[in-house]
Amino acid sequence: MNGLPDKDAGPVTAGPSNTVLLVVSESENISKRIESHLRNTGYPVRANWVSSLEALEQALNQSTPQLLICSEGMNAAPLKEVVNLSTRLCPQLPILSLAARYTAEGTLDALAIGARDQVSCEDARHLRHLQMVCLRELASHHTVRALETARIRLNDYETRQKQLLAGSTDAVAHAQEGILCDANPAFATLL
Repeated sequence: MNGLPDKDAGPVTAGPSNTVLLVVSESENISKRIESHLRNTGYPVRANWVSSLEALEQALNQSTPQLLICSEGMNAAPLKEVVNLSTRLCPQLPILSLAARYTAEGTLDALAIGARDQVSCEDARHLRHLQMVCLRELASHHTVRALETARIRLNDYETRQKQLLAGSTDAVAHAQEGILCDANPAFATLL
């Protein structure tokens, strides 16, 4: 069990039902091909297309996609610059490198630049690989965002608890495994 759906399994969503992919490529046809394949296999996605760094910056400032796919070899938006811009504007956004054909060397180069993986949409087998990688990255991104939300809420609860303890006129102490960990001023005066 690797966490991915079986080939014969029905559609499974990797996150919210309104998943947005941002595709950086010279042709909108690539974006439409990826969106069409994922929709035909049962994954509700919307792919937005941009063709330059300026358009990418504007798109990232307007909304936050769940996944970014960047075509390799573009003069208007080189992969390294796309990764740098995306890291600055959306630090946790997963980025995939889209090549005509993926290779081990190309994958290593893409990983070294900061992409999460290299994919291709050349034929049905490559599209299936792209689908599995997208699902993996979308699930990972969704988990990271949920974890970040939980961390923020935990910090908020801890802050509120400390304020409540400090402001209480009742003597309150927090003991853990027989060790006094925290006490408010009212408890301290009793000692």
